[in-house]
Amino acid sequence: MASIVTLGPQDVGKVYRLDAGECLLGRRLDCHICIPDQRISRRHARIRREGDGYALEDLGSCNGSFVNGRRIQGSSRLRHGDEVEIGASRFRIDLSDDMVAQAESTSVRITQDTAEHTLNMIEVAHLGLNLKQGLAPGTGKSPSGRPIDPARLERKLQAMYRISETVASTLDANALLEKVCGILLEVFPQASAVAAVTFDQRSRQLRTQAARRRKGRETPGAQPTMDISQQVVDRVLRQGHSVLLRATTDTPIGPMDTLVIKNPLLLPMPDGTVPPLEEGAVGWRMGAPLSFRGEHLGILHVDAETALGYFTQDDLDLLQGLASQAGIALHLIGLHHRLLARERLDYDLRLARQIQRNLLPREPPKVSGLDFAVHYEPAFHVGGDFYDFLWLDPTRLAMVVGDVSGKAISGALFMARVTSEIRFAAPVESHPRRIIQRVNRALSEVAEDGMFVTMVFLSLDLTQQVLRFSNAGHTTPLLLRGGRVTPLEYAEARCLPVGVEARVEVAEAQVKLQPGDVLVLYTDGIIEARSMAGEFYGVERLHAVLERSGGSARQVLEAVLGDLDKFVEDAPQADDQTVVCLAVSEASSKRFESVLPARG
Repeated sequence: MASIVTLGPQDVGKVYRLDAGECLLGRRLDCHICIPDQRISRRHARIRREGDGYALEDLGSCNGSFVNGRRIQGSSRLRHGDEVEIGASRFRIDLSDDMVAQAESTSVRITQDTAEHTLNMIEVAHLGLNLKQGLAPGTGKSPSGRPIDPARLERKLQAMYRISETVASTLDANALLEKVCGILLEVFPQASAVAAVTFDQRSRQLRTQAARRRKGRETPGAQPTMDISQQVVDRVLRQGHSVLLRATTDTPIGPMDTLVIKNPLLLPMPDGTVPPLEEGAVGWRMGAPLSFRGEHLGILHVDAETALGYFTQDDLDLLQGLASQAGIALHLIGLHHRLLARERLDYDLRLARQIQRNLLPREPPKVSGLDFAVHYEPAFHVGGDFYDFLWLDPTRLAMVVGDVSGKAISGALFMARVTSEIRFAAPVESHPRRIIQRVNRALSEVAEDGMFVTMVFLSLDLTQQVLRFSNAGHTTPLLLRGGRVTPLEYAEARCLPVGVEARVEVAEAQVKLQPGDVLVLYTDGIIEARSMAGEFYGVERLHAVLERSGGSARQVLEAVLGDLDKFVEDAPQADDQTVVCLAVSEASSKRFESVLPARG
């Protein structure tokens, strides 16, 4: 079966099968592939069956749809392996199952390269070292004219190979550097102790990650110690230079297992350069930076003893090469852990989004003579807007639309509490004002400072099409009748948001609906949506688009959302957006269900 594979930035590797013949992509929750990205239109594009293949069709989106980097006009035929880009999201088209017959009829022939184009491993290794260390290619000598020692070259290759194996075997920074320290003791027989010290970007301090001492080189009766001088810290970590120190001893300052370092806080240092070592120069201490693309991650430090031998420029070159590989590995390990943390967070947010979606009605109620349309879009993965439909009895349908004060996770949690309180109060208190008062009492006892909710609660008598409502600080409902918009604003039916005060006084207002009427409920995320210029969408623009619209609830909703998309264009939005439309087609209504639905 043909499919779409997600390439990123979220849900990497997730597969959507094209078994329905059509796949809708967009911001809306009812799209087959819902992408919460403000740069994407609500119904952005669709992939549909076209003959024996598939085509991508742009649905008039503001920012366009792209195939292999090119913006399409209308629709574009898709081929296996094509990359589709919508906003920041990328997908790969997989038509492999549709290509089985073609693959079976294709033969593959393997040919051998001629000897002239084959390089053996030693030649490649020589070339790599020449390029890495600045040796003159083809001469077998260093820039200074010193001949290459085959034994020394083999030692370097073996060390590089050991480090490469170590890098590929672990994704734990501590384990990596412990193994690196062990390898350094093997590579440098004159080394008595090695240490790997990392730099914490947050605390701006050095921390011992690993330290090893050669067996038999401990001082009898004393704790093993190792001192890294400030000179090494300055030159290696701050300036990124490898250093070879000629000093043989320093005063030990602490136990090796903690590796206390002199002046561990990194203070601003004056600019300076490291003079090149003379040919044949020797030293008893080396330090090389653990770094990646200019980011200094730490230090590899090696000590020698005069009884074991000394370090040369060749040893320093080798240490620098090993530290470079270890630095790349440290960077990749850090990147790996950050990606894992991001994936866990993304998974939790997607799960929270689904849980919150399940708290909302799966679909509007089915009532003869009434037509519903709903749009719900959180600004983040989860949000604080909510809506609900509740049957008070077989002839009275309640509706509520609200907005809690918090956003994202805090708003979602508070929203869950509010909706549960409303569902608990509705069967007990059948009047809108009493339901608001009861929910207010419950929330004022548990709400944290600054947490409140605006809501409008409405009750519709289906036999007479009489709408009763109370408004707790929410946006004003709009009634579209005969091409004109009437705000349902009544001072006696309005009170403070729920949760602000322990006691609220509010009355009810009522209006009789007529065939052809359309009731529009919405949250402030609609009228406070901003354009690229920073202007608000506003109530006046909403009134204007409603007066130009008409017809079913879905047609009115699509007119509002289409005009909103044109207004905001690519501007990011910081608030959730909810719209509930109710269109009346008959003088009286009746629910289709014969029994009351169970409340979960």
